Formats: sequence, structure tokens, C-alpha cells
Amino acid sequence: TGVIMAEAPKPEKVVYNDVQKELIKAATFLQKHGLKEKEAVANRKRVYYFRAERFHELVLEYSQEILALVSKHVKLEKLEDIEDSKNLGDLMIENGLVKSFDRHPDEQKKFKYPKKLIEVDSAMSDKGFYGFEIVNSQTKTTVLAIGLAISIIAIILFPLWPYTVKYWIFNVMFYFSASIIAIVVVRL
Repeated sequence: TGVIMAEAPKPEKVVYNDVQKELIKAATFLQKHGLKEKEAVANRKRVYYFRAERFHELVLEYSQEILALVSKHVKLEKLEDIEDSKNLGDLMIENGLVKSFDRHPDEQKKFKYPKKLIEVDSAMSDKGFYGFEIVNSQTKTTVLAIGLAISIIAIILFPLWPYTVKYWIFNVMFYFSASIIAIVVVRL
């Protein structure tokens, strides 16, 4: 008799609803505008987390832009104080886009950015550690990887290319180089 091997479950494609999509836009906006994320270990997994203080600073600093991003489907009237920022964070937690963390009890020193965290089930607060739980599409990465592999193979096989292709590549490179040198000489 043969041994039956259990297959690892294939990850399902995550489908986000309209509210989640708008909150993801806000999260991406915050990441691009200075939400500093650090690396830590939580439950034997690598996580990237941020401090709540910085989240609140950025939400209040860019309140108009964030409100414009989430105005269609998210019921958020204003972002004027910390409570409004906490409400936005709570919305992200409720929609499964943000996880809350706390310091690991075994960690000796109280660093500003700890290396070990534990996942906790709590709402957004003034202080604390939180991490985005957003699954990005891998399509772009896959296409770029395949394109890179094909380019490397094509470059390696350059000696097998037809003479006319090599000739045109030489001409393009020659005239491009000549024009760059001419521009440099004229600029002197």
C-alpha cells in the first residue's frame, strides 16, 4: 500500500469588499507618507508593525486626503482629533486589515520598537503596536520575474541571434553613443 501525503492547502485569493478597498487605499497612502514600519517576530512569524502614535499623527496631518480616499463607502464624517483617528483604526481592525500587538512578556528591555510581539485582540488606542494585514496581488511580481528570466536567457543566447539583429543593435548603440558624446562636447 502506498502512503498518502497530505497536500498543503492552496492559499485562496482574497477578495475585498468596497469598504475594505477604500481602507486599503488609506493604509497605502499612510505607508507612502511616512508610516514607519519595523520588523518583529509574533507567533513565530515575521510581522511588520507601526506605532499608534505615528499612525494618529499622520491621519490628523493628512485628514482631508484620507477622507477623500474613503468618502464613498466608509461612514467617517471627520478626522479632527485622536478619537476620530482611533475610529479609523477601529474600522481597519473590524475589517481585518489591521492586527493589534503587544510587547512579548519575555522581553527584558522596553525598547521603543521591540523585536518580539504577541498578537492581542484589542481596539485602536493612543499607544500600542499595530500591523497591516493586507494581501497584495502577486501577478505583477510573477510577470516581472518571468520577463527577467526570458531577458537573461535572450542575452545569454546572443551569439545565436541573426546577423541583421546584431547589426541593428550595433547601429542603435553606436549612434546613441555618438549623440551623447556630441551633446557632451557641445555643452563644454
